Amino acid sequence: AFAQDFEDYDKNKDNKWDENEFEQSYDDGFADWDDDKSGGVDDDEFLENTFEGIDSDNDNGIDENEWNNGVNNSFGNYDDFDEFDEYDNNDDEIIDNNEWNEGWGNNTEWFDSYDTNDDELVDNNELNTGLFNDWDTNDDGFLDEEEYGFNDSFYDGNMW
Repeated sequence: AFAQDFEDYDKNKDNKWDENEFEQSYDDGFADWDDDKSGGVDDDEFLENTFEGIDSDNDNGIDENEWNNGVNNSFGNYDDFDEFDEYDNNDDEIIDNNEWNEGWGNNTEWFDSYDTNDDELVDNNELNTGLFNDWDTNDDGFLDEEEYGFNDSFYDGNMW
């Protein structure tokens, strides 16, 4: 179903998504990020949902492989120290939600890059644009199936 989903939203059949195709595929996901249904995603909701997306096996913990996938394909641009050990405070080889929040709590650059109008909330358009830009790892203005595949946990039911 994963490849079929990608093909369904590739309207012009060029084997990549432009930002409009991405927005069509992801629009419904905003409601799942906006936990309190306020119309905007605050920094706490952002951290919670990014944690869930990076935790691709949905076991409530981020192991080093999931971390490396996140560094390379989602959040690597926003952290000066990409080291798993910097977040794994209790050295149990798993970053739990508290460690994730503590690590990112002092670094607002990631959230702020999405909140382009500086209102302390990320709206649907800001979320779509931010995710598209983060996932476009080769910065060509498109998402190919490989880039989409790195982030499929944001689509595959782990989050919604």
